[in-house]
Amino acid sequence: MTTVGVVGLGYWGPNLARNFDRLPDAELSWLCAGKHCFVEKPLGRSEQEAEAVVEAARAAQRVLMVGHLLEYHPGVERLAELVRSGELGDLRYIYSNRLNLGKHRQDENALWSLGAHDVSVILRLAGEEPYECTAVGESYVKRGVEDVVFAFMRFESGLTAHMHLSWLSGDVFSPRVPNEEPLRIECTHFLDCVRDGAEPRSGGESALRVVRVLERLQRSLVESSHVAGG
Repeated sequence: MTTVGVVGLGYWGPNLARNFDRLPDAELSWLCAGKHCFVEKPLGRSEQEAEAVVEAARAAQRVLMVGHLLEYHPGVERLAELVRSGELGDLRYIYSNRLNLGKHRQDENALWSLGAHDVSVILRLAGEEPYECTAVGESYVKRGVEDVVFAFMRFESGLTAHMHLSWLSGDVFSPRVPNEEPLRIECTHFLDCVRDGAEPRSGGESALRVVRVLERLQRSLVESSHVAGG
């Protein structure tokens, strides 16, 4: 019979041991005591910390498992089977949204709290690690703790992946909207502006701003673009 001891910390304490500020002290102490270890994600706050835990498990010849829960979801498993079998064709691009899920944390940002799940799934589907990782984020609730993050990864195979992570995307609100054809409204607005001498909502100055932003984005796109698979 296998005896299991559960150490609970934090919001998910009743399920798995977890405390971001104390990683990876708990894992190391359990492994050094000769215990198999099943812990919540992430394994560490840095690659160096995570490697120390992996090495401790290897040295102790103990099982180390991390709670990347989505890797065990039947839907993800089926998707991985489809990718491996080639039924979906060549995998070119992965896009993930993880929005308004879980408790808003004060000790870790959306990348580490929410993104760990998505990264684990993306790596499983990709079967490789990215050679390029970029991310931008904003802190709206607590300064220095990003609650909105956009991340991008590029792989040697030509695969790219994008993640949108946020605690701030609220509940869906669907207001009543008139069922009128936008093209008809647009044409009527143009005729009204001609008749009244008014500036159109999407007039020249407005359109100039759009082109200005598009040109800046295109410049950035050219500077950062790669040939897929190259």
